[in-house]
Amino acid sequence: MDCKKILIIHESEEVRRGIHNILSHCHFQFLYASNGLDGLAAAKYDRPDLVITDVSLKILDGLSLVRMLKKETKKKFPSIIFLNDKMDYNFLREARELGALGFLLPPYVDNSLIYTIQRALQQPVLPIGESVPFEHSLNARVPVISLAG
Repeated sequence: MDCKKILIIHESEEVRRGIHNILSHCHFQFLYASNGLDGLAAAKYDRPDLVITDVSLKILDGLSLVRMLKKETKKKFPSIIFLNDKMDYNFLREARELGALGFLLPPYVDNSLIYTIQRALQQPVLPIGESVPFEHSLNARVPVISLAG
């Protein structure tokens, strides 16, 4: 399986680390940014396969980041998953128009996160027969909206 690059853009180091911990056994190369401007630069330079970004970034919000990335990335536009505290119709419509393949509300639970990433990358995240280690489970409810496939 190819080692896919995932760029995680979130202001909270705790959230970035938490997502990394959930996915650490899935054989990804991880890139990180703490704001939208740094995330845009990382996406243009490192060309990730997937961008997981918070919508409410202070320097450059997630929707603006994806708009700019779409304009500047001619050949290979990465899959996008948005992290957001609330889902409203206007946000969902705009994000979908920009090409978002998934949306997650906190808390980011391992199975929901892995399922959404798997759908966005259109490939299994875990090798057949492996499962998420129990210690990574956050044991919480999570609404998931996945628009991929």
